[in-house]
Amino acid sequence: MGGVILIESDQPELHEKLKGEVTLKGETNGKGYGGEFELSSGGHRFAANISGNYYRRGDLKAPDYNLTNSGMEEIGGKAMVRYHKERFNANGIISYVNQTSGILRGSVVGNLEDLQNAMTIEPPEGTTDFSYNINTPRQEGNHFLTKIQASQNFSDNLITGFYSYQLNKRKEFDIRRGTNNNIPSIDLELNTHQLEVNLLHEKFIGLEGNVGMQWIYQDNNNIEGTNTTPFVPNYQNTSFGVYLTESKSFENNSMFEFGLRYDYSFLSVLGRDVNQNIFSGEIELNNFSLNVGYQKDIKDFSVKFNAGTAWRPPNVAELYSFGKHQTSVITYGLLRYTLDENFFPVTDRVLDPSDKNIGAEKAYTFNTSLKYAIKNWKIDLNLFANYITDYIYEKPAGITETVRGAFPIYIYSRTDAIIPGINGRANVDFGNTGNATIRMDYTYGRNLDDGSSFIDIPPFKLNFSYNREIEDVWIFNKITPSVGLEHVFRQNNAPRTITPQEFIDAENNNSDIFNGDFTIFDFKDSPKAYTLLNFDVLATIKSQFFFRFSVENILNAGYRIYTDRIRYYADQPGINFKASVNYKF
Repeated sequence: MGGVILIESDQPELHEKLKGEVTLKGETNGKGYGGEFELSSGGHRFAANISGNYYRRGDLKAPDYNLTNSGMEEIGGKAMVRYHKERFNANGIISYVNQTSGILRGSVVGNLEDLQNAMTIEPPEGTTDFSYNINTPRQEGNHFLTKIQASQNFSDNLITGFYSYQLNKRKEFDIRRGTNNNIPSIDLELNTHQLEVNLLHEKFIGLEGNVGMQWIYQDNNNIEGTNTTPFVPNYQNTSFGVYLTESKSFENNSMFEFGLRYDYSFLSVLGRDVNQNIFSGEIELNNFSLNVGYQKDIKDFSVKFNAGTAWRPPNVAELYSFGKHQTSVITYGLLRYTLDENFFPVTDRVLDPSDKNIGAEKAYTFNTSLKYAIKNWKIDLNLFANYITDYIYEKPAGITETVRGAFPIYIYSRTDAIIPGINGRANVDFGNTGNATIRMDYTYGRNLDDGSSFIDIPPFKLNFSYNREIEDVWIFNKITPSVGLEHVFRQNNAPRTITPQEFIDAENNNSDIFNGDFTIFDFKDSPKAYTLLNFDVLATIKSQFFFRFSVENILNAGYRIYTDRIRYYADQPGINFKASVNYKF
């Protein structure tokens, strides 16, 4: 339904002597420090590399106050080996990452009045002086990955494939009473197996393309001993897909392409409800997707049209999430609540998937891409529109007060939606004096069932950057300075606001807070517009030493990001000076 970012590690090079690099880095905001290293070597058939990294940062600082308990610590490592013989290539990867990150202490409050104060008063409650300590609330994560991938050329065909196994362990520690404070409130272990095979075939009846299959199996288990109702149940999820994409080029500088895909998904869950009774459920879904596109090049101009269908099965959190997570909100999945006459979620039972006719999101997409290049100008413009049925989104439902504090309540809901948008980029090259780029991004969302706006749709954003390369300056072979200016507008296409104080007043007056209007709302107005000024410079000595210095948020602006829920309680970090030195040998 959205974009995918695919990150591939560089393969170690064959026929290379032992080489490596070491990087040390630090930053002022949070007093962060750390480094990383990499070693690699390659022979005639085999090559290998190994790398590692460590970073530690304390409390971040907003322009006017400390962001207590926002520190993090991470350590990781990776090893990779490659084998090559004629038309065959294979490599294996093993990586490990361990990360601990704090959650803003001021996002956890005691009662409803404290919640109202937390959203209106600065600095946040519990703000203290800077510290490297990471206390509760915090998150701990461990990620282990092993992956084997290979490719084989034969004739004009290329077949590629990989198998990977991932083990993810995640713990959330809440502020709890007594000895429970050192026991995670959420303790999950997720095993993921993934297999993919793809054939890039030779030209056939004028068509070029590929055919392939993907298989994913996930097994999630809750580790006992949290003394809480599990946030999500144990589950097993299997998905399988086969696809075909083909394209045909014509002599008039045009191209037609199409794709067809079939997907199958099966989800099985086993868990305990709020009364600790065992429940189970199964959801089986499948779908065909189609995509067609046409591209035409006319001198310096290129236009591409693309239309198709897409689908997305609901994930476990959207269906079965229950209770407090990330320590500051309570969330209920589609099958964990019903609504009473006041549209407040009732969570005394777990629904069967058939009770809510659970299906997949389905989208009809249209995309137009325009490219124009002449002399030193390059312009890209992309227009898109998505009509989505059974769109699953998270929305506020009220506030509640428990023995663990007062929290906003969110529920997953479904509707039909339209989400169009535009993004564009223009780049001009000034030759020896540098180049400039301006970019714009805008997305619009609308609930078609009641005409209301969605929450957490990013606002209109403009970004300007200027870069230049300067050679032979003092001891440096090259210096590359750049300056960036980003302006984010206020999200005016936001839902109405109902503050915690209004909920408190309604409860005290025994009045209906919604007054018959059950459209989506937010707990706080969207943040004001803001502008960020950033600077970066990279200096090189003999392609061996690399010095980088940057300044983020030079103006030390106080701002909040609309799509980040920390905006309810605190500003984002202020000015930050960063420096690093890299040595290659």
